Amino acid sequence: MLVRTMFLLALLAVIGETILHAAASLSRAALHQRAVAVAQTQFSAAATEAQQTIALAIQGGADPSAIVPVMPSAAPACAMQNATGCALTAATSVTSASPMPSASGCPNTNCTIYTQNNDAVSEGRVVLAIVSTVTSPSGAVLAQRSGTIAVRTFRVPPYASMAGSLDAANGSAASTGDDGGAATGSATLVNAVYQNAVTGKLLPGNVWQSQQQSPVAVTPPWDR
Repeated sequence: MLVRTMFLLALLAVIGETILHAAASLSRAALHQRAVAVAQTQFSAAATEAQQTIALAIQGGADPSAIVPVMPSAAPACAMQNATGCALTAATSVTSASPMPSASGCPNTNCTIYTQNNDAVSEGRVVLAIVSTVTSPSGAVLAQRSGTIAVRTFRVPPYASMAGSLDAANGSAASTGDDGGAATGSATLVNAVYQNAVTGKLLPGNVWQSQQQSPVAVTPPWDR
């Protein structure tokens, strides 16, 4: 009887330890999943804030064809609280990435874009690298998202618009071969036109500058 009781107690202890390990594993998996989601949210927020910062700078008088934006540097902040304190800390950096990373072959014929160099528009490009990192209370990196964004800039509203992005999650540009200035397909060229105040006749004022575009090489996945 005593032997049977001891055996049952040992079995219950093993079962209890297994349940505890399983619960801990589930908790770690849930925390990692949350960290990945936080990294993605931080990355998207930083991209939007960068675009808005550039637009405000141009609206304030900066040259859109040669702007060097000063990006706000956010200090690490708690992204998720638990009963013992901060469970996840997020930090995001935004830095200049010009020139664009080295490119691979063009997959189609729409790889030439045209920027509008008319003085009234002065279209340009700003390329930024964004890295969002999420860490545990011990400082261990749980998730990281990195990527490059390209912003079209203009002297007129909207002053700045997202041209495309390169994400280490898939290693390809969001709009392969067309960052917003392709002359074919879903053309988004900026046309400059002058109108005679007396006759109403329209006169072309385009000053095009061509650029070659192609996707960059594949990079490792960003999430851990």
